[in-house]
Amino acid sequence: MAVRAEPTCRWRWVTTLIVFLMFAINLSFPGGYSLGPTLLLLLSVVLLLPRSWLSSATPFKLRINAHDRWLMAAFGAYFCALAAEILWFHLKSRELDKPARFLLAIPVLLILLRYPPRVTWLWRGVILSAVSAGVIAVYQKIWLGMDRAEGFLYPIQFGDLSMLMGVLCLAGIAWGQEQKRRAYWITAFALGAAMGIGASLLSGSRGGWIGAPLIFLMLIRNYSNFLSRTQWIGLITGIFMCGAAVVAIPETGVARRIHQIYIDIHDYRQGENNTSLGARFDLWRMANYMYGHRPIFGYGSYQFVEMRNEIHEKFGYGQGVIEQDLQSAHNEILDAAAKRGSIGVLALLGVYLVPLALFSRYRKSRDMTTRSLALGGAMIPVCFMDFGMSQVLFTHNDAVMVYPYAIAVFWACLRYRQAQLRWTNSGFLPSSK
Repeated sequence: MAVRAEPTCRWRWVTTLIVFLMFAINLSFPGGYSLGPTLLLLLSVVLLLPRSWLSSATPFKLRINAHDRWLMAAFGAYFCALAAEILWFHLKSRELDKPARFLLAIPVLLILLRYPPRVTWLWRGVILSAVSAGVIAVYQKIWLGMDRAEGFLYPIQFGDLSMLMGVLCLAGIAWGQEQKRRAYWITAFALGAAMGIGASLLSGSRGGWIGAPLIFLMLIRNYSNFLSRTQWIGLITGIFMCGAAVVAIPETGVARRIHQIYIDIHDYRQGENNTSLGARFDLWRMANYMYGHRPIFGYGSYQFVEMRNEIHEKFGYGQGVIEQDLQSAHNEILDAAAKRGSIGVLALLGVYLVPLALFSRYRKSRDMTTRSLALGGAMIPVCFMDFGMSQVLFTHNDAVMVYPYAIAVFWACLRYRQAQLRWTNSGFLPSSK
């Protein structure tokens, strides 16, 4: 019985190229984060049409299973929650723009399941993204003398996404360890991790550093039985030395940003709330107050500003919030709670925890390709939960163009790898990476 198991049609090479570009240029070109998802969406519009002549070539088809449906449901529920806010509070229809990116990630996921990209080029794109971010950060901070490296974004988003790319490089090390050119891949991943994390440090985006210890602990636990003690010592030492060097060099400004945390906390305790951290503390108090009064539906994005002003007049705190005209809670969960109530919080937790749970099922796999993809996929929601502690990222184009589509890519690659292993064990398909 002849079985066409390996997807050899030309469209798989197209999705591979787009996925490579999606990661490779997301931080190194203006608007680069939009190119890959946009191309994948356009491709899905054409290739998912049942009578499209372009899709006449025999495609590779993974059967949609319950896990795929859970992921699509999480994306769809998040869109519906924000659409409900717009209808309930009579917001402008343009507010649908960013949540719609989650809904549009569903056909992208379907096309990636149909034509899965090749893992090799996925990791090449991740490495190139992290390295290019590091180069840009060094150029802007050291050569141009900018106060904070920002790439072609704002410093916070640039630093957070650079950190994500660096962490993904660490997740890919297990895959590189099994390749024929092992030394080349491990060196490339280590360089990418150092450059991506270094770019985050040079951006001064302190919010992205909060969860770094937990992230590295997860990486160590997943790879503790795989890498040798010498390799772990070398990797951790290298990262520590790079981080220490960045902190120790005055021109980087990292030590100053860290020291500023203690100054802001001290000033806040003394009643000065017009600092960066002080304003955030007051915003969190305001958001918590709003959620306590409207726990189901929240106040909506527009009324959030009105309530912010009322709370300041009533209780007297939040002067820095008013002066800076901050219109979000600077915390993803608290912002959702204040604006959309429990409905918004549950929808947000869905797009965090559903992907995390799905990827976590495979983090202990004996197959290192599966393990690296699962760990990389799990790191995406973990990192965004970390970043979301001090910033509302899903109100920014760069975040909503990276988060759902990166998850879709890693999930499609993981699903194909699992199918590939089943075929190999059944004798239908020779093992390949």
